[in-house]
Amino acid sequence: MTLRIKRARARIRLSGEFRSEHLDQVKAEIELCESPQVLDLEELDLIDVESVRFLNACEAKLHNDRDADTSSSPSRGLLLRKSKEC
Repeated sequence: MTLRIKRARARIRLSGEFRSEHLDQVKAEIELCESPQVLDLEELDLIDVESVRFLNACEAKLHNDRDADTSSSPSRGLLLRKSKEC
């Protein structure tokens, strides 16, 4: 199974298997996406360690951006939408 990426405005839906060889492609999609970006991970079946590290870094950046933003608006950064099991 491969990784499928569907992008619509500010949402990027990832489905299938997310492996380290897909990181550059996902990063490019994030750059093309409207801000704020939302990564929808609900349909991922498998994810390797490097991809988990990448997603953790994205989530950390989101929190750092929110902390640096003096307004109460959560409209900056990258939002991760995970499955209910996570």
